[in-house]
Parts: sequence; structure tokens; C-alpha cells
Amino acid sequence: MSFNINQLDEVEYDGSYESEEALTKYQDSVLEEFALSSEGKEQIKANPGMGFWIVQLIHYGFDYIGVTLPQMDERIYANIQ
Repeated sequence: MSFNINQLDEVEYDGSYESEEALTKYQDSVLEEFALSSEGKEQIKANPGMGFWIVQLIHYGFDYIGVTLPQMDERIYANIQ
């Protein structure tokens, strides 16, 4: 599976079914890709519920401040404090 980390960049989050579906699909893909990685496999052993926080990070970034995962950095975080 080839995951495009930038796939949400072309989606405007407007609360519609389409934008919600795009967000959910993206979140699921991120979790799946990470879970299949060697790092993800080790993390799952230590924290089986690991997916909750990444899903929240993606959701709040996209929905509330209008940034996607590749656009996030410490400057974004500093601006929302």
C-alpha cells in the first residue's frame, strides 16, 4: 500500500459527509501504515490503544486549525497556545 501523507491538502474541511469521509479514511490509513511498521509493532506491544492520540491530533489539526499532518510543526503549536 502506498500512502500519500499529503492527500488531505486538497480537501477543505467543511463538516460535509465528503470531508468527514476523507478525514476518516486518512486517519485509518495513517494508523494502518504505522501499525505495519517495525516501530508501530513495538509501540502496539507497549500501548495497544496508541491510535487514539494520533487520530485526535489529525482531527483537531484539520478541523479546528486547518492544517494537515505534514503542515504541523512547533510553530503551529505555539500559535494555538
